[in-house]
Amino acid sequence: MEWILKTPALYYDGLDVGALDYDDKEKLFLVQKINNKGRILDLDGNPVVNGGIQSDGSRITLPSQYWIPRIRLMFNGEDPRVFADRVALAFNLRNHTESLLRYNLYIDCMPMDGVGELDQASLKRMVEWARNAPGLAKDKSLEDCTQLLEKEKLNLRIIPDKACCVDVPEYPFDEQYDYFAFNSLLTREESIQAVGKVRTECNKVSVMSLYHIPTTKPMRLEEFEQTQSQATSQVSLFLKDSWISTLRAAIRTCLRDVGKGWFNIYEINWEVYQISKLKKFMEMVKFIMQDSLRFLVQDSLLTFTQMVLDACYSTLSLDEEYVWGNDIISSTFRPKRNALFLVDLQLDQQGVHYSTNLNTFESMMIGLFDKGILSTQNVPQLEKFILEKIFWSGTPLLESVGEHEPPVEELRTSVRNAIQKSMIPMKAYAREYEKHLELMNLDINQYIKEYESQEHTAQEVKKEVEMHLEEKEILEATIPSNIIIGPFWINTESVRQALSKKRKALSNAVLELLARQLRKQADDACEEFKAFSRKLYEKPNCVEELSEMREWMKQIPDKLKEHQEVIDHAMDDYELIEEFYYNLSTDDFNAKWTTIGWPHKIERQMEQTYEQLDQDEERFRKLQSSDQANFNDRLDTLQMVVAGMAAHTDVSKAHEIANEVRRVHKQLKEAQSLSATYNTRERLFGMPVTDYQKLGVLIKDFEPFKNLWITVSDWMRWHESWMNDPLTSINAEDVEKNVNDAFKTMHKSVKIFNEMPN
Repeated sequence: MEWILKTPALYYDGLDVGALDYDDKEKLFLVQKINNKGRILDLDGNPVVNGGIQSDGSRITLPSQYWIPRIRLMFNGEDPRVFADRVALAFNLRNHTESLLRYNLYIDCMPMDGVGELDQASLKRMVEWARNAPGLAKDKSLEDCTQLLEKEKLNLRIIPDKACCVDVPEYPFDEQYDYFAFNSLLTREESIQAVGKVRTECNKVSVMSLYHIPTTKPMRLEEFEQTQSQATSQVSLFLKDSWISTLRAAIRTCLRDVGKGWFNIYEINWEVYQISKLKKFMEMVKFIMQDSLRFLVQDSLLTFTQMVLDACYSTLSLDEEYVWGNDIISSTFRPKRNALFLVDLQLDQQGVHYSTNLNTFESMMIGLFDKGILSTQNVPQLEKFILEKIFWSGTPLLESVGEHEPPVEELRTSVRNAIQKSMIPMKAYAREYEKHLELMNLDINQYIKEYESQEHTAQEVKKEVEMHLEEKEILEATIPSNIIIGPFWINTESVRQALSKKRKALSNAVLELLARQLRKQADDACEEFKAFSRKLYEKPNCVEELSEMREWMKQIPDKLKEHQEVIDHAMDDYELIEEFYYNLSTDDFNAKWTTIGWPHKIERQMEQTYEQLDQDEERFRKLQSSDQANFNDRLDTLQMVVAGMAAHTDVSKAHEIANEVRRVHKQLKEAQSLSATYNTRERLFGMPVTDYQKLGVLIKDFEPFKNLWITVSDWMRWHESWMNDPLTSINAEDVEKNVNDAFKTMHKSVKIFNEMPN
């Protein structure tokens, strides 16, 4: 033990042990050092069980076993701070106890030879002085102390009232007092008051701060710079204005009534002022002010630097190759107190970046650092403002902390390095959002145009919409609203909302595409139904149209069945849209239900049309009978006209007769067409077909008269042309052709007329 106490280089350290037993009488724990695997083993490598007590009652004794008091043992479940407080308390109590032991030992061993006892007069005088003392008169423990003093009769060295003189060495007290009074500034009450006021005002300055610290919330760069600059400017203005004015007023108020002498503030002679105490006083004030400025700047710079280091402390050990990772919600780079800066994460065509350029933070912080130093550089000395009657060529300035002093350079470097290190995780975090750039910059219209050109089915559209909605949920779950990285409070809510809205917009755009397609299908179906409806509303003008209408209406049920399948398929697609709670427009909603209602509407319209057709058929039937009666009368008239053709013999009226022949021929053709129409309608009505054979005979009988008189009329016209027109206008081939045709017609007519009776 002696060797240990004499060896200061010995190093003490804690060991991991296991408790085997406790001696309640000695208040000691039996512990044994554990091996590297955390086990308690004996020399043979076997576990020590039952506290090391063997079956015969003896205990295994090992070199690694120790009996130690509780103060030297800390259990794993114990709070280390409580253990440390207990050790510290024990150490302090030990030191106090040792001091008391030494104190009592020194008193017991003090030699008492030649020391007189305290007499009653001295004791009485001591008690009276104590009772008359202002601070002890009302002390309740005074009586107890008096009784103790009388009881103990302390052996003190008694100073006799008389016949005792202590040897004192010779000392020039008066000379030294005069020297002190000549050099001291504290010989007048006014100067003492002035020094006190100066010291009070300078102490106020020394505890000020050039910066607004601490910050209660993260701020944007411009706001942070403005806040700190404003705080610095306010302090700088105070130092150059209010502080100087306050000190001037305090000193002049204290020294204004001193008059001529050492502290004459109205002195006009420069040489006299230089040897006065006022000069020394002003020098002291200057140094006090400079000390205050130095304390102000140093403390402010240190506080400013510590604020930056506290915010950036978790990023100081990072290197440039740091990669953030996939978890962008949580951050391990938390500041010790509050984040300083508020920035927004932005994604656009330029890539991933922050609302404020990260490079500006370093220059701004260094600028604020230097501005704090410069703000105290031009504070004037107080001497010129106190001695107003002495001419001063300029305004002397107080010395402050220099920009390039080694401590200042060290703090500036610390701020710069801390800001630079804090940029590393910021850039790494931003890189994790590059995978979202494609989505953020995606043109929805172009995407829908390309998607529409691929002609997807409704189920494929559903999968596409579900994909976008799932991606939207993933984005909302994996992107935080905000995150703190060192000194930066990053707002990512705008990016989170923008990406989420983009996914939602894409899903809505795909649903809108499907809705447009379904609207087109509905419109096409409605157009076809409208065509059916328009045709059903058409009224037949004759029985032929009525028959065609009925034949066409027989095909409508099959067509309705085909369209119903298309409508059912479209309704299934509409239900798919409704699964996503898509809100159809009013037009789309109306088109959907209009399409659904068209088949029923057509069926009802068909029933009405059938009833109308039956009525029209009856009307046409009656009209048919009336028309046929009139037609028979017309045939009789034509028969009489044809029979009267034989009476025409005057060749000079050939042209008039030819025109009459043409008119009759036209009427015969019309009658022939009407007969065919009436026969057709009779078949449609299911009536017996009327025989109009006599009409054919009539046409055959009229044919020779028609050929004769038309040929005669044409011949007379040709003959006149041949006789009167210029020969150059006559075409020989046409003449020959016309003559031959006329000859053939006349020859045929002569033959027919010869065969006719009468």
